[in-house]
Amino acid sequence: MRELRDRALPVAVRPVYGGAMSVDLLADLVRRATAEPPLEGLRATAEVRREMDRLEVVLVHRARNSGSTWTQIAEALGVSKQAVHRKHGGRSLFGSEQ
Repeated sequence: MRELRDRALPVAVRPVYGGAMSVDLLADLVRRATAEPPLEGLRATAEVRREMDRLEVVLVHRARNSGSTWTQIAEALGVSKQAVHRKHGGRSLFGSEQ
């Protein structure tokens, strides 16, 4: 069952969901983001942003499942409770409404 669930997750999130983040993938994206030409760097920057957004969704889901409050999660992210609840409150791990 878990294998099926993990296959549905983006590549960069799968390792986090299982325990440890793939540093090599993010390091490669960061290297590409600082590379020439600038358009290649922008593409890599956008990809890093998407991967970090996916990672945030997984970690918020894990935090909620482990009993963390919206206030605690908001504090960890450096945003208001309302902002984090608006962004993640009605969403399941795979993006559908709860």
